[in-house]
Amino acid sequence: MNPALPPAFVSRMRAQLGEEADAYFAVLEMPCLRGLRLNPQKPVSDAALEAVGGVEEPVPWYPALGRYLHNDSPAGADPLHEAGAYYLQEPSAMAPVSVLSPRPGECVLDLCAAPGGKSTQIAAALAGEGLLVSNEPVPSRAKILSRNIERMGVPNALVVSAQPEALAARWGVLFDAVLVDAPCSGFGIIRKKPDVRYKKPDDLFALPVIQRAILDNAARYVRPGGVLLYSTCTVLRRENEELRIGSLKMLENDYNFISYGRFNRKGQCAILINNNYHPITKEIHVWEIGTPKTGKMKVILQSRDDGYCMEGAEYEIRAGKVLIEMPQTSATILKYVEE
Repeated sequence: MNPALPPAFVSRMRAQLGEEADAYFAVLEMPCLRGLRLNPQKPVSDAALEAVGGVEEPVPWYPALGRYLHNDSPAGADPLHEAGAYYLQEPSAMAPVSVLSPRPGECVLDLCAAPGGKSTQIAAALAGEGLLVSNEPVPSRAKILSRNIERMGVPNALVVSAQPEALAARWGVLFDAVLVDAPCSGFGIIRKKPDVRYKKPDDLFALPVIQRAILDNAARYVRPGGVLLYSTCTVLRRENEELRIGSLKMLENDYNFISYGRFNRKGQCAILINNNYHPITKEIHVWEIGTPKTGKMKVILQSRDDGYCMEGAEYEIRAGKVLIEMPQTSATILKYVEE
């Protein structure tokens, strides 16, 4: 183990991760992964991309446009980068928008958007149709965001710099999808930013309060049947699962949510019932949605193996529960649409 790891940091992560802690610390010894995301608005030939140097295999969760990048690649200094042919982005950072799955013609809000990696990824999915609103509260960072939006040639984006709560009066329930890539402790990117591990607990105390305020405010912009996606670059539960569950409980009187599900380390699908995760191994999965108690709903399922999406499957709601026949055990519900 890296001797530079502070004891307080090691204790914190062992307490949270349990038997997975050793694997986590082993990963910290590995090189940081680099990646780039191609810009469909400014396509380049395979030969030109090869000439950049160090462009490797596709990123599994974003294979169409995401590529791994060798650590020694000079891609950031290549003229194609300045021309907006691609955006340098860590492979893991491509995951949230891949799950959000925006579509051409939708209105999408990126609430904490700088420096613009996820906003420009949303723009690629919109393909010039619909509207992208990219907000960054810090004016200096909003300028960087604006430059990246311009560099990538996004034709249908509006860059604003406002506190999230100030936007509600202007837009209200407008957006098909809202992304909250919240400010966080950064404990998921220690290989990129090693100094993160030296943060003091007192410095992190206020973060969940800020994150919850942003998340709860973000829900005010989502139209009925829309999608709200919350992401961070930390592994701390208090900034992720615990905060998200609390927020959903606070909002359940106004919105209909599918219970938050996840996969355990054995690859089994798990469902949240009364704040406890229960593994589900059969191909018929029971999802509690709370309200409405009866009616119909549509879900979008995505295979965890190949990313294939199965859209529009309709299910009957009975007593606030839905029996969902999964196409395979390695699938997850991405979102649902109210009927």
